Amino acid sequence: MGQYSRRVLEFSKSDKYKMNDDKACFFATAKSHRVDFSVVVERGRVKKLNHRPCHNTAIDSVSYALCALLENSQMQRIESLSAREVESFLRDQNHVSSMEGAEFPSEFIELFCAKLMGHIFSVELSDGLEMWQIGPEASYVDKINAISDFFTLRVNTLGYLSEKNIEVECIHLSETELVIGFKSGINNMKLAPNTLNKELLGTLEELVRSVIQCEKINLVAE
Repeated sequence: MGQYSRRVLEFSKSDKYKMNDDKACFFATAKSHRVDFSVVVERGRVKKLNHRPCHNTAIDSVSYALCALLENSQMQRIESLSAREVESFLRDQNHVSSMEGAEFPSEFIELFCAKLMGHIFSVELSDGLEMWQIGPEASYVDKINAISDFFTLRVNTLGYLSEKNIEVECIHLSETELVIGFKSGINNMKLAPNTLNKELLGTLEELVRSVIQCEKINLVAE
Protein backbone atom coordinates (compact mmCIF):
# COMPACT_ATOMS: atom_id res chain seq x y z
CA MET A 1 0.00 0.00 0.00
CA GLY A 2 1.32 3.42 -0.87
CA GLN A 3 1.67 6.51 1.22
CA TYR A 4 -1.14 8.92 0.43
CA SER A 5 -1.20 12.69 0.64
CA ARG A 6 -3.49 14.45 3.09
CA ARG A 7 -5.66 15.60 0.19
CA VAL A 8 -6.08 12.02 -1.08
CA LEU A 9 -7.19 10.85 2.36
CA GLU A 10 -9.50 13.83 2.85
CA PHE A 11 -11.14 13.71 -0.58
CA SER A 12 -11.65 9.93 -0.51
CA LYS A 13 -13.92 10.41 2.53
CA SER A 14 -15.69 13.58 1.39
CA ASP A 15 -19.42 13.57 0.64
CA LYS A 16 -19.29 16.76 -1.44
CA TYR A 17 -19.70 15.00 -4.80
CA LYS A 18 -21.26 11.80 -3.49
CA MET A 19 -24.25 10.36 -5.35
CA ASN A 20 -27.36 9.88 -3.26
CA ASP A 21 -30.38 8.47 -5.04
CA ASP A 22 -29.21 9.72 -8.41
CA LYS A 23 -29.50 7.36 -11.34
CA ALA A 24 -26.10 6.42 -12.76
CA CYS A 25 -25.45 7.82 -16.25
CA PHE A 26 -22.31 5.73 -16.83
CA PHE A 27 -19.56 3.93 -14.94
CA ALA A 28 -15.80 3.54 -15.14
CA THR A 29 -13.71 0.70 -13.76
CA ALA A 30 -10.23 0.46 -12.28
CA LYS A 31 -9.10 -3.13 -11.91
CA SER A 32 -11.82 -4.70 -9.74
CA HIS A 33 -13.38 -1.41 -8.71
CA ARG A 34 -16.42 0.11 -10.40
CA VAL A 35 -17.48 3.72 -9.91
CA ASP A 36 -20.90 5.00 -10.98
CA PHE A 37 -21.28 8.62 -12.05
CA SER A 38 -24.35 10.82 -12.43
CA VAL A 39 -24.24 13.86 -14.68
CA VAL A 40 -26.48 16.82 -15.35
CA VAL A 41 -25.75 18.40 -18.74
CA GLU A 42 -26.90 21.84 -19.79
CA ARG A 43 -26.07 23.32 -23.21
CA GLY A 44 -23.08 21.04 -23.69
CA ARG A 45 -21.67 21.83 -20.27
CA VAL A 46 -21.40 19.71 -17.12
CA LYS A 47 -23.67 21.42 -14.64
CA LYS A 48 -23.42 18.74 -11.96
CA LEU A 49 -21.20 15.67 -11.61
CA ASN A 50 -21.33 13.16 -8.76
CA HIS A 51 -19.88 9.73 -8.02
CA ARG A 52 -20.74 6.72 -5.89
CA PRO A 53 -17.71 5.81 -3.69
CA CYS A 54 -16.27 2.33 -4.15
CA HIS A 55 -14.46 2.42 -0.77
CA ASN A 56 -10.99 2.39 -2.26
CA THR A 57 -8.92 5.36 -1.09
CA ALA A 58 -7.05 5.98 -4.34
CA ILE A 59 -10.04 5.55 -6.66
CA ASP A 60 -12.44 7.54 -4.49
CA SER A 61 -10.02 10.45 -4.20
CA VAL A 62 -9.48 10.46 -7.97
CA SER A 63 -13.26 10.36 -8.52
CA TYR A 64 -13.62 13.37 -6.22
CA ALA A 65 -10.87 15.18 -8.13
CA LEU A 66 -12.56 14.48 -11.48
CA CYS A 67 -15.86 15.87 -10.20
CA ALA A 68 -14.13 18.97 -8.83
CA LEU A 69 -11.92 19.65 -11.85
CA LEU A 70 -14.64 19.13 -14.46
CA GLU A 71 -17.50 20.95 -12.79
CA ASN A 72 -19.03 23.37 -15.33
CA SER A 73 -16.78 22.05 -18.11
CA GLN A 74 -17.41 21.47 -21.81
CA MET A 75 -16.20 18.55 -23.93
CA GLN A 76 -13.01 20.30 -25.03
CA ARG A 77 -11.93 20.71 -21.40
CA ILE A 78 -12.75 17.09 -20.60
CA GLU A 79 -10.79 15.89 -23.61
CA SER A 80 -7.71 17.86 -22.55
CA LEU A 81 -7.73 16.69 -18.92
CA SER A 82 -4.69 14.53 -18.16
CA ALA A 83 -3.84 12.08 -15.40
CA ARG A 84 -0.92 14.35 -14.59
CA GLU A 85 -3.25 17.27 -13.85
CA VAL A 86 -5.44 15.09 -11.62
CA GLU A 87 -2.41 13.77 -9.75
CA SER A 88 -1.11 17.31 -9.22
CA PHE A 89 -4.51 18.35 -7.86
CA LEU A 90 -4.21 15.61 -5.22
CA ARG A 91 -0.74 16.64 -4.02
CA ASP A 92 -0.12 18.45 -0.75
CA GLN A 93 3.18 19.81 -2.05
CA ASN A 94 4.27 20.24 -5.67
CA HIS A 95 7.40 18.13 -5.26
CA VAL A 96 5.78 15.22 -3.40
CA SER A 97 3.68 12.60 -5.20
CA SER A 98 0.10 12.22 -4.01
CA MET A 99 0.42 8.42 -3.93
CA GLU A 100 3.99 7.50 -3.08
CA GLY A 101 4.68 3.84 -3.76
CA ALA A 102 1.27 3.21 -5.33
CA GLU A 103 0.22 3.00 -8.96
CA PHE A 104 -1.78 6.05 -10.02
CA PRO A 105 -5.02 5.03 -11.84
CA SER A 106 -4.31 6.81 -15.15
CA GLU A 107 -6.35 4.36 -17.26
CA PHE A 108 -9.37 4.94 -15.02
CA ILE A 109 -9.14 8.67 -15.75
CA GLU A 110 -8.86 8.11 -19.51
CA LEU A 111 -11.87 5.78 -19.48
CA PHE A 112 -13.88 8.20 -17.36
CA CYS A 113 -13.18 11.15 -19.68
CA ALA A 114 -14.13 9.15 -22.78
CA LYS A 115 -17.38 7.98 -21.21
CA LEU A 116 -18.28 11.44 -19.92
CA MET A 117 -17.72 12.91 -23.39
CA GLY A 118 -19.86 10.15 -24.89
CA HIS A 119 -22.65 10.91 -22.43
CA ILE A 120 -22.61 14.65 -23.20
CA PHE A 121 -22.52 13.88 -26.93
CA SER A 122 -25.58 11.67 -26.54
CA VAL A 123 -27.52 14.15 -24.41
CA GLU A 124 -26.88 17.02 -26.81
CA LEU A 125 -27.74 15.10 -29.98
CA SER A 126 -30.72 13.24 -28.54
CA ASP A 127 -32.55 16.48 -27.89
CA GLY A 128 -35.21 16.77 -30.58
CA LEU A 129 -34.06 13.54 -32.24
CA GLU A 130 -37.65 12.60 -33.17
CA MET A 131 -37.74 15.27 -35.86
CA TRP A 132 -35.04 13.39 -37.78
CA GLN A 133 -36.53 9.92 -37.41
CA ILE A 134 -38.15 8.02 -40.27
CA GLY A 135 -40.07 4.77 -40.29
CA PRO A 136 -38.33 1.37 -40.56
CA GLU A 137 -40.08 0.74 -43.90
CA ALA A 138 -38.62 3.90 -45.48
CA SER A 139 -36.84 3.54 -48.82
CA TYR A 140 -33.07 3.35 -49.19
CA VAL A 141 -32.99 6.90 -50.59
CA ASP A 142 -35.08 8.24 -47.72
CA LYS A 143 -32.76 6.62 -45.19
CA ILE A 144 -29.69 8.09 -46.87
CA ASN A 145 -31.30 11.51 -46.94
CA ALA A 146 -32.38 11.29 -43.30
CA ILE A 147 -28.89 10.32 -42.14
CA SER A 148 -27.19 12.94 -44.31
CA ASP A 149 -29.52 15.67 -43.05
CA PHE A 150 -28.98 14.56 -39.46
CA PHE A 151 -25.20 14.75 -39.92
CA THR A 152 -25.23 18.06 -41.78
CA LEU A 153 -27.83 19.97 -39.81
CA ARG A 154 -27.44 18.45 -36.34
CA VAL A 155 -24.21 16.56 -35.73
CA ASN A 156 -21.83 18.85 -37.63
CA THR A 157 -23.27 21.96 -35.99
CA LEU A 158 -22.56 20.64 -32.49
CA GLY A 159 -20.11 22.99 -30.79
CA TYR A 160 -17.52 20.28 -30.04
CA LEU A 161 -17.23 19.30 -33.71
CA SER A 162 -17.71 22.70 -35.33
CA GLU A 163 -15.04 24.29 -33.16
CA LYS A 164 -12.63 21.57 -34.29
CA ASN A 165 -13.77 21.96 -37.91
CA ILE A 166 -14.72 18.28 -38.05
CA GLU A 167 -17.55 17.17 -40.32
CA VAL A 168 -19.12 13.71 -40.50
CA GLU A 169 -20.40 12.46 -43.84
CA CYS A 170 -22.36 9.42 -44.95
CA ILE A 171 -20.40 7.37 -47.50
CA HIS A 172 -22.35 4.14 -47.91
CA LEU A 173 -25.36 2.42 -46.36
CA SER A 174 -26.18 -1.28 -46.58
CA GLU A 175 -28.69 -3.38 -44.68
CA THR A 176 -26.23 -3.97 -41.85
CA GLU A 177 -23.59 -1.26 -42.13
CA LEU A 178 -23.22 2.49 -42.38
CA VAL A 179 -19.83 3.66 -43.57
CA ILE A 180 -18.95 7.21 -42.54
CA GLY A 181 -15.99 9.48 -43.10
CA PHE A 182 -14.56 12.58 -41.47
CA LYS A 183 -13.38 15.67 -43.29
CA SER A 184 -12.07 19.10 -42.41
CA GLY A 185 -14.68 21.84 -42.37
CA ILE A 186 -12.01 24.24 -43.65
CA ASN A 187 -10.56 22.55 -46.73
CA ASN A 188 -12.61 19.33 -47.08
CA MET A 189 -9.50 17.21 -46.59
CA LYS A 190 -10.16 13.67 -45.40
CA LEU A 191 -9.47 13.05 -41.70
CA ALA A 192 -8.38 9.83 -39.99
CA PRO A 193 -10.97 7.16 -39.03
CA ASN A 194 -10.01 7.62 -35.36
CA THR A 195 -10.93 11.32 -35.41
CA LEU A 196 -13.64 10.47 -32.87
CA ASN A 197 -12.91 8.08 -30.00
CA LYS A 198 -14.75 4.77 -29.58
CA GLU A 199 -17.23 6.18 -27.06
CA LEU A 200 -18.29 8.97 -29.42
CA LEU A 201 -18.53 6.57 -32.36
CA GLY A 202 -20.65 4.22 -30.25
CA THR A 203 -22.95 7.08 -29.34
CA LEU A 204 -23.22 8.13 -33.00
CA GLU A 205 -24.06 4.55 -33.95
CA GLU A 206 -26.95 4.45 -31.45
CA LEU A 207 -28.26 7.78 -32.75
CA VAL A 208 -28.16 6.61 -36.38
CA ARG A 209 -30.03 3.44 -35.41
CA SER A 210 -32.69 5.61 -33.84
CA VAL A 211 -32.92 7.93 -36.86
CA ILE A 212 -33.63 5.10 -39.32
CA GLN A 213 -35.32 2.79 -36.77
CA CYS A 214 -32.88 -0.08 -37.39
CA GLU A 215 -31.07 -1.84 -34.55
CA LYS A 216 -28.86 -4.01 -36.76
CA ILE A 217 -26.93 -1.15 -38.38
CA ASN A 218 -23.24 -1.05 -37.44
CA LEU A 219 -21.21 2.12 -37.85
CA VAL A 220 -17.84 1.90 -39.59
CA ALA A 221 -15.46 4.86 -39.94
CA GLU A 222 -13.04 4.90 -42.85
